[in-house]
Amino acid sequence: MSKLSAVTADRMVELIADAGWPVGAMIATESELKERFGVSRAVIREALGLVELRGIAAMKSGKGGGLVVSAPAWDAAVMALATFLEVSDARLEDMISVMQRLESLAVDLAIDRIDEDSAALLEGFAAEMIEPPRDVDAETATFRAHRNALATASRNPVLAMIVAGFQIALAGLSMARVYEATEFERHLRISKAVKAELLSAVLACDPHRAQTAIRSDYGNQLRSIKASGIGTMSRINADAARHGMKLPRWIALKISRRIADHALAPGEPLGSEAELMAQFGVGRSVLREAIRMLEAYSVVAMKRGKGGGLRVAIPDPESTFQAVVPFLRSLDGADRHAFEVRTCLEVEAAGLAAQRRDGPSIDAIRSVIASARERAERRPEETLEALAEISRTVVAASGDRVLEVIAALTQRVVPGRPSADIDSTVFQRCDAIAGALAAGDAPLARRLVHVQLRAVREAHART
Repeated sequence: MSKLSAVTADRMVELIADAGWPVGAMIATESELKERFGVSRAVIREALGLVELRGIAAMKSGKGGGLVVSAPAWDAAVMALATFLEVSDARLEDMISVMQRLESLAVDLAIDRIDEDSAALLEGFAAEMIEPPRDVDAETATFRAHRNALATASRNPVLAMIVAGFQIALAGLSMARVYEATEFERHLRISKAVKAELLSAVLACDPHRAQTAIRSDYGNQLRSIKASGIGTMSRINADAARHGMKLPRWIALKISRRIADHALAPGEPLGSEAELMAQFGVGRSVLREAIRMLEAYSVVAMKRGKGGGLRVAIPDPESTFQAVVPFLRSLDGADRHAFEVRTCLEVEAAGLAAQRRDGPSIDAIRSVIASARERAERRPEETLEALAEISRTVVAASGDRVLEVIAALTQRVVPGRPSADIDSTVFQRCDAIAGALAAGDAPLARRLVHVQLRAVREAHART
């Protein structure tokens, strides 16, 4: 039933998106949902619980009650991405590296698209950066808001949503938890100075200065994280990361941290319901909500029957995609915005894959290219989807799980469309990409992927 409930929850989200995501509006009654989706009341109610956990909608009881949209689409999408990043125990080095690529893109786009409104917003943050340092919580909040403002100034809402999700996921990581107290103020001043330089460069429309400042800022972050020993998301204290989140989500975060702390492998037990209630000091209803959230992200799974119970699973971003993609597709210019982010990340992934020169990965890419070429020859209308499969395999070869998830998310925003109107040289270029990766030629691999994605984007635009 859990799998059917998850599918039904995804269909409810699509129903809300199709209605235009009207916050406060009643979408359908429980009976209408049951009839529409052809499932039992038990399935509907479990699906409603999953939708509520995502913060998207809630079930209003009583006369005139039904499924009511409870949060703006933006907030729901941001929270879905942030939650997956929090509970999947991503490597912080990967998180910071992907954020650097996203901010580099945001800066380039912001400089290209700057107007008086975005300039006024950034000038306000620039003024704050030259003020003397305040307490850590205030400065950390300002830094997060500064990054969100740069992403907003890019006028790419897909990029801005992803950046906002990263900022929430990383909320528990502050310099006060990375540096010793005696070093904190010095590093805070350095960080503010670098960000002031970045904002000044953007306002001056100087991309070289801006990118130099970004490299300096993120270089400082990576060095401090490595020195601190906080290697993965699980090393960010769950209490420090709470920041007002609701109790079930916080307990879900603590359970995911426990999995990482004890290095529990998929299939290993997490303990009985009674043991978990006692360990985290919560009641049955809160614990079950937390578990449902973790099940939705495949962090845990409930095994039925003899020897059953709650066990560790392998995190899967599919639930995140189902929560985020319908909203992103509803945006004006979604294809163009998604391709901007996708190109940035997939070009970076090609460079990383070439640096790794992983034999089995190259073999897998060549195998996928062969099958994709055959598929496109048999069914030309599936050429774009065949090429997307090759792209996913190349990104996977980068070894960066965070980059892989975000690239896959942006790829899903642009659905595979029937099209035979694409140059046949794309598969020859795929062979050349595989050759560049095998040779460890990162510059060539990056350039070929960039050219390939431009051809794919143009083919999408013609459909």
